[in-house]
Amino acid sequence: CEPAGALALAAAKKNAKKGETVACVISGLSQIDESGRAVGTDEKMWIDEDNPLGAVIAYSRRVVDDFPEITHRDAHEDAIFVRRARMLGDVVKIPDRLVRYRNVGVCSGWEKRGFREFRKRSCHCTLEGLRQVLEDLEYMKTRLSSEKYMSLREKYSRTERCLQAEYEMISE
Repeated sequence: CEPAGALALAAAKKNAKKGETVACVISGLSQIDESGRAVGTDEKMWIDEDNPLGAVIAYSRRVVDDFPEITHRDAHEDAIFVRRARMLGDVVKIPDRLVRYRNVGVCSGWEKRGFREFRKRSCHCTLEGLRQVLEDLEYMKTRLSSEKYMSLREKYSRTERCLQAEYEMISE
């Protein structure tokens, strides 16, 4: 483990909820331009609670091993893995900027297709991910406390309903 990684893991364990194992660590990032120079960034844009940028996430191996294969092929696996990690333990955010992230237009698909089509595709992929997570939640139901199961079920079902309504509105 790199020294920065070891320090980050120690910080994550310290910040974990009492009695919970750390299943996922989300670190800070420094956004850089094409030449590697640091540029300003809004961290909230990259470190969202359930949909963080994949480059800033470290998962426990259990996030893959304890669940069935992802069957919703249009889903973004990073969002699925973060939600799976939440079922297994704590998801901890640390401020350490362990990642230098270069964004040179890869994520600007809306410029090519138009915002409406890009948003429609984004909603579709996110819905597919939520459907996978709801299936995963049922798979893990007997391993979770009833309180945790119900809390996550309500949260992810509500998010799915809202996103489905948005998708239908965009599709009209």
